[in-house]
Amino acid sequence: CQQLHHAPLPSAVEAAGRLRPDVIVTERHLPGIDGVTLCDLLRRDLATSTIPIVFVTGDYPAEALQATMRGHFEAAA
Repeated sequence: CQQLHHAPLPSAVEAAGRLRPDVIVTERHLPGIDGVTLCDLLRRDLATSTIPIVFVTGDYPAEALQATMRGHFEAAA
């Protein structure tokens, strides 16, 4: 298992496309951008569109988070 950390955002999206990780783990609240926007950018890029994304957040209530994520992810819990 190898962990990579990338910031700012453009380099993170570029690195994901270049490195093709097995999975991307991100959180909702990121410096300068929210995780939903990051996931949207990754899904729109052909090089990263099929990489599974694990989205971690402590946001509550769950219903509000699910409404925010609707249309961005295959499943939300």
